[in-house]
Amino acid sequence: MWTEVVVMCVSSYGVGQAPLGGQKFRAVADAVIGGSEEKVDLSAVQYALLGLGDSSYTTFFENPKATDKIMEQCGATRICGVGMGDANSDDPDQIEAIRIWTDDELVPALDKILMGDNEDPNIARLERARKDTLRVYQSMYPEASESTTDDASKGVFYGLGKIVVVVGVALTAIVMATQR
Repeated sequence: MWTEVVVMCVSSYGVGQAPLGGQKFRAVADAVIGGSEEKVDLSAVQYALLGLGDSSYTTFFENPKATDKIMEQCGATRICGVGMGDANSDDPDQIEAIRIWTDDELVPALDKILMGDNEDPNIARLERARKDTLRVYQSMYPEASESTTDDASKGVFYGLGKIVVVVGVALTAIVMATQR
């Protein structure tokens, strides 16, 4: 099974940095954007991005912007507008902004994809994405054993489990918060 759609929840911390769980991804992203790291082929990947932050900081939304930029530069296709949850906003508050984005942007975009309006991605592009994903994973986690990277070859993004778990936990929390 190939991962074709990725839903990311990304926040900024401190002065626009990635939080602890996303710092290695951000370092690789900055290297690709800066030209010191080879671009990854993500042309077979579609994504949605929800950014979280606090607009009282001058670096508001820096990490989500960098994440969106790297995904775009690597050929991924954003399936809907970027969601923006501002912890400093009352109209709407952060939870309401997330709910609005989920209902008005994310769910319709996912429905369109799941209902088959899009063509199946080219398998060769997915294979390139899988290989590039493994290369990025190995640069982020050089201590990974061969068995870890062998497991990662089971599918695109399988080897990025450390990052995906963080995103999954964040999305679970968002869904639970919006269900109240």
